[in-house]
Formats: sequence, C-alpha cells, structure tokens
Amino acid sequence: MVCFIELNLSRFYTYCNDSYRVLKPGGHIIFNYIDLEFDQAWEHMKKFSENPRFSFSYFTSNVIDKVFLEKGFRLMNRALVGNSTYVVYQKPVE
Repeated sequence: MVCFIELNLSRFYTYCNDSYRVLKPGGHIIFNYIDLEFDQAWEHMKKFSENPRFSFSYFTSNVIDKVFLEKGFRLMNRALVGNSTYVVYQKPVE
C-alpha cells in the first residue's frame, strides 16, 4: 500500500507512475486531496488562501481520475471525510 498527502500535481503524477511500477498486481494506492467540487472544500480554500503560512493542494475528481486511470489503475472507492477526499485505486491483477 502507498499513501500520499498534499502533493502538487506534477509531483503527484510522478509518484503515481512510480507507484504503478512498484506495486504488485492487486496492490492499492490511497490518495488524499481537497476536492473543489464540494462546497466545504471551496470554503476551506477561501479561508486558508488568506494566510500565506498555509499551503494546500486543491484538485477535482476529474483531474485525479485522469492521472490514475490513464496509468491503468482501477477506481475502488472515493469518500469525503471532513474537507478531504480519500480515493483508493488498485493496480489490476494481470
């Protein structure tokens, strides 16, 4: 299992590719992000943008899915917990 939190998109893309390479078939990757498609995430972005000490990465499910699905992962689960969205993908069993 691999878990990444608070990455910018280019770093996230690189880690996704590396994770696919090293995960065994059937292995899972979990990613946590703030999904701007939800109102609470949009409010979070507005609130924390006012303070330069805080830095968060914001995405939409379409962007996250594009990275993982293009690589070959299968979407297993997506859940909103507070301001964060947790998504689980699986490397297919060949």
